[in-house]
Amino acid sequence: MSIRINSNLLDKFFSLYRSSDQISLANLSEIILFTCSINQVLRFVVTSDFASQIQNTLNDTGLYFYSGNLYLSRKINGWTSISNDSMNNKDYEIETLLVMGYDDSSVKDCYEKELNGDFHNSGKYFNYPDCCITNYPLISSSEENWANTILELSGDGPYPCWSNRLATGWGGTSLSGELFPCSLHCEHANEIGKSTYNSLKELGLKRLAEEFLQQSLFPVIIHMNGKVERAEHPSMHNHNLIKFKL
Repeated sequence: MSIRINSNLLDKFFSLYRSSDQISLANLSEIILFTCSINQVLRFVVTSDFASQIQNTLNDTGLYFYSGNLYLSRKINGWTSISNDSMNNKDYEIETLLVMGYDDSSVKDCYEKELNGDFHNSGKYFNYPDCCITNYPLISSSEENWANTILELSGDGPYPCWSNRLATGWGGTSLSGELFPCSLHCEHANEIGKSTYNSLKELGLKRLAEEFLQQSLFPVIIHMNGKVERAEHPSMHNHNLIKFKL
């Protein structure tokens, strides 16, 4: 595989990653796909101050930026409800949606669709498979039970690790970034994860690639309340253990 990488841009992103915990490991997967020109756009949901820091750091890279407020309500199981209004919920947080890319019209269109909740169309800018985009409303409507919904859609395991979104529920990363796969067996979703893994290795980031892979392979259990837990002692959870494979 031969990839086209903007090394200067990647270095700036790594600098931002080291400077703040607002860029997650899942964001790193998306960053790799963007800097390798696999994805057209990149988005972050961060504080307004950090959004400004990102733009200031990247102001000489030729990128276009669009940003605006979002309202977030975070759940204990890793799910975050996002809206462009306060959702009549006193527990929301106000953060900034920041979308960037090299084509102004694409960035603006993606930003507007993300802000208005038109995920069916905005997902195409991140190369999300149509089958996963179509199933996203079913998963998102589950909120606290999003992990169980993905599991129900996936059938029997063990599951391929390449689009293991469940890992983000315990604080790990997914090689497919922020994609919610329509099934853990989805070939299109798994190809995204493999692209991230291969890109990391070709960039010389083999240790990071292996760390991502190991987190995606770690077995998990899902509790009744929807909370995802990494199974530190798999032998203690034989009946409820969710396993992953290469």
